[in-house]
Amino acid sequence: MYEYEVKEDLLRELDGVRISINADPEIALTRLDLIQLANLHKLVSIELNHFYDLEVKVTKFEHLLRNDLRSLTRYQFLPGFWIGRHCVDLFFPRYKMIVEIDGGIHNSPIKMLKDEHRDEYFKNEHGIQVTHIENENIFDFSRDLIRGLRRKEIKPIDTRSKNKMMRDIYIKTIVRHKNLLRTQMWN
Repeated sequence: MYEYEVKEDLLRELDGVRISINADPEIALTRLDLIQLANLHKLVSIELNHFYDLEVKVTKFEHLLRNDLRSLTRYQFLPGFWIGRHCVDLFFPRYKMIVEIDGGIHNSPIKMLKDEHRDEYFKNEHGIQVTHIENENIFDFSRDLIRGLRRKEIKPIDTRSKNKMMRDIYIKTIVRHKNLLRTQMWN
């Protein structure tokens, strides 16, 4: 029920937004403001999470880290955030930083190689740094992370740069998954 209500609210806010399928969708999306893009991104994310059943697949350790960070800090992070074709565990947009919580499956050579390629994509495409932590190290990591943010050891980017990066992420993610949006949005 909640997911349906969120989708309906987002669609109401986006009422009147039309994107021409004859035009390059990336160019068409550049005409939208950041809030409209964020709402479209949320719609795509809801559909992707539903398709991949990701609401259920959040691990105990991800929940623990999210709750720990929420209780200890005011710094914004986005859990389960889609960037292109990848869903990341935690994204700190202001710090251009992704945190991935790695369980035992990440120790296999194939998964390590996939993670390496994925990390390169984030770095090369968006300038985002990825930090991997093991399940058993999440509490130490969250304390170290918060300490680093408070001491400004991890440098934030300015609002204009953050908005530009988010706009780019929104557009690329929406374009990649545009088939998941309601057809009435596409003329």
